[in-house]
Amino acid sequence: MVLQGHDHCVSRTFPVNDKLNFQTEENFQTVEGVEYSANPQGTIYLMNGPAGDQTGDGKMIAGANDPKKYKYASGSVVRSYAEIQVSDNTVTVTVKYVNDSGSVKTNYHKWGIIKTAA
Repeated sequence: MVLQGHDHCVSRTFPVNDKLNFQTEENFQTVEGVEYSANPQGTIYLMNGPAGDQTGDGKMIAGANDPKKYKYASGSVVRSYAEIQVSDNTVTVTVKYVNDSGSVKTNYHKWGIIKTAA
C-alpha cells in the first residue's frame, strides 16, 4: 500500500501492477463488517484525506477522469482524516470526518487489505 496526501479527497485505487494495469477484479473477504481486499495482486494507492476542508463546490473527486482506476473516491467538504490500523495479516483504514463543533463522525468509510496463508 502506498499512502498519499494533500488532495482534499479520500480515495483508494484498484491494485495496480508494475505494468500500470489496474485490476478491477478483486477477491474480497468480509471480517466483522469490514470489506477487505484479499491477497491483492498489486499495489493499492490510498489518498488518506485532508486535514482541512475543500471549500467550493465539493465536487473534487479523485478519478473523475478515469474511474476504472478507483475502487472508492469521495470529495471532502469537511475536515477529515484516515485512521490506519496494522496487525499481523490486516491493514484496516477508517475514514473519519470532523464537523465544525469538533465531533467526529466515525466509520464514514472503512475498508482494508488482508493477507492469508497460501
